[in-house]
Amino acid sequence: RGCSHYSAMVVRHGRARVRMIATGVRRHPLVERLLVCCRRLKAWHRHWMRRAKPWCLKGVESPGFQSIMMLVTVYALVGDDIRVSGTSKPADLGFNIVTMLAFLLFSVEMVAACIGKDDYALSFFFWLDFVATLSLILDITWVYALLIQESSGGEKGDTPGA
Repeated sequence: RGCSHYSAMVVRHGRARVRMIATGVRRHPLVERLLVCCRRLKAWHRHWMRRAKPWCLKGVESPGFQSIMMLVTVYALVGDDIRVSGTSKPADLGFNIVTMLAFLLFSVEMVAACIGKDDYALSFFFWLDFVATLSLILDITWVYALLIQESSGGEKGDTPGA
């Protein structure tokens, strides 16, 4: 069992790394095992991020990927308008599938940019992309119909077009 008070010493390790070493404290074996697992997970994460970062950056900035994302962006801007004005109800399934694919591609792009670019995560452009990607959910007719049904409080047959 551990004790509530202990003395600690500061030890220099490597380049200006400082860590605390508790003296005279015994930890429970499960706590020790958990700490070992956390260290291994941290090492694995560091190793994976080192290998994935250049690959993600190269993928996000490649001309082919950017061309595909430009086409997906054009679809995200005008796809729902084309669906509403130029097609009939049976075509909604195809538009929903393409919209979900666009949502998936934008999400993958955001994750890859967060991994590959140092200054992207939580930046202005990250939040801009995040809100734009989330707005695609409303272009899916099933989600929109569900939201309209929930907000009106009506039954399933009360929604327009259902």
